[in-house]
Amino acid sequence: MKPFRVSAEWIAFAHGPGADDRQPTAVYLCGLITERNYVLVPPYRVDLVDEIASVAELYDDPHERRRCAAARRLLKRAQAWLSRARRERTHAYFVQQGIMTRK
Repeated sequence: MKPFRVSAEWIAFAHGPGADDRQPTAVYLCGLITERNYVLVPPYRVDLVDEIASVAELYDDPHERRRCAAARRLLKRAQAWLSRARRERTHAYFVQQGIMTRK
């Protein structure tokens, strides 16, 4: 599973206020910003991708067309990534139980 990639601009905009209030998830996400101006969320931190998706839903405002479009694109990517992660975890569980074989 590849890491989930998000622009640093989006993280700073959407999660920056939460980091200022010392919310642990927002502080962690803002700490992941790299010099290359993006954030790579590790594949094992599904909770962070879920948080990014839920915050993107909040910014789905038709009055702010640019931010709304970015939020919708990010939300679709996050939901697809979460779906793949669930499938892979389920498959790994069934392989571990001996119900299925490896791909």
